[in-house]
Amino acid sequence: MFAVDAPLAVLPRTRAVSLREVGHLLTDRDAGIFTTALALVNWHLRHAYSSGTGQPTEVDEAGWSRVDHSGGRIWPRTDPAMIVLVHDGVDGPEGRCLLGNNAAWSTAPGERRFSCLAGYIEPGESAEAAVLREVREEVGVGVGQIAYAGSQSWPFPGSLMLGFLAVADPAEPVLVDPTEIAYARWFTRREIGAALAGRPVDAGDGAQVILPPPASIALFLIHRWLDGHC
Repeated sequence: MFAVDAPLAVLPRTRAVSLREVGHLLTDRDAGIFTTALALVNWHLRHAYSSGTGQPTEVDEAGWSRVDHSGGRIWPRTDPAMIVLVHDGVDGPEGRCLLGNNAAWSTAPGERRFSCLAGYIEPGESAEAAVLREVREEVGVGVGQIAYAGSQSWPFPGSLMLGFLAVADPAEPVLVDPTEIAYARWFTRREIGAALAGRPVDAGDGAQVILPPPASIALFLIHRWLDGHC
C-alpha cells in the first residue's frame, strides 16, 4: 500500500470526493486502507520538524516514522476523542435524543446539520469523564448511565473517536455554549426516523434537519438508539 499527496488530475465526467462522502460505499478493507493513508498523510504534513529538537525531519520506515538529523525518531500519534448520543432512556417513538449543531459547521441555505456531541479527551481524564464534562460544557446538561458503544478512526486530522450512549433528563434546561454549539434540541425517534427516510423535519425555525453522513460513528450511534439498542 502507498499514498501520494498530490493534486488530482482533472478527468472528464469525474469529481473529487472525500472519505466522509464515500467511506460507506467502500468495503471494510478499502475503507481501512483509505483511512490509514489519510491519517498518515495528515500526520506527515504536521510533523516536518521535530518538536523535541526543532530540526527538520525526513520520512523513514516506509512512511511509518520520521527522523531528524541527529537520529531522533517520531511516530504517528492518535488523539483520543469522545462522541456521545444523549437520550432520555424512554422506549418507543416518543423517546428522545439530544443533538447539536456545531457553530463551525456550514450548511446549505434552509438546512441545518445536527449530530452527537463530541470533544477531545484532556490529559489525565478518562473517556467517561470527558463525556460528563463535554456535555455539561456544550449544552449545560448532566448525564448518567454512560455506556461504551464502539470506536472509529477519524483521520480529520488524526483522532480515534470513542462512541458512547448516555442518559439525561429532558426537563433539565439546555444551555448551549455559543462558541461551540449554535443550536441544540431534543428530537423524538419519530422525527429522527423521518429525517433518515428523507422526509422534512423542522429544526425549529423552518430550516430542515440534516443528519450525519453514513460513514460517521455519529450516525451509527443514532441508529443504535433508534433501534432501541441502548
